[in-house]
Amino acid sequence: MSWSPRKMGDTRRERDAKVWRTFGPLYKLVRDLREGDVDAIKGEPVLVAWGEYMSIAHTLTGFSGCFKRIAPEADLSIFDKLAKRLHNGAPITEDDVNQLEQALQLIEKIYRATPLSQLKQAILTEQIAIELDAAGINH
Repeated sequence: MSWSPRKMGDTRRERDAKVWRTFGPLYKLVRDLREGDVDAIKGEPVLVAWGEYMSIAHTLTGFSGCFKRIAPEADLSIFDKLAKRLHNGAPITEDDVNQLEQALQLIEKIYRATPLSQLKQAILTEQIAIELDAAGINH
C-alpha cells in the first residue's frame, strides 16, 4: 500500500513523528539489551518510554497484544518470550535481541501501512483488555 495523507490521516512528517514516538523507546531497548545496560526498579527491568518508567515485560506484552490485533498473521512470539524471561529474571541471548529487532522492523512497516483509525481502535482495545486483566475481569 502506498502512503496517502487521505488514507493515513496525517502528513508524512506527522506520520514519521508518530512512528518515532511509538518505536523509539523500543529500538532504544534493543540497544540497551545489546549493551547489557537495562535499568531496574525493585528488581523489575524497566525502560523509559513516553515520559515514564515502564515495566519492559508489560510493555512488550502490551505492544504484542496491540499488534496481534492489527496483523494477526505476524509472528510476534519473541515479545512474549522476552517478556516472560525478563519478568522471571532469566537470561536473554543475542539471538533473542536480534529476533526482537527483526520483529520491531516488521511491525514498524505494518504500522506505517495501517490507517490511523485502525491503529487507534487496536490501541484502545488493547488498553481496555489490560485494564480488565488488571481488575481481574475475564473478557
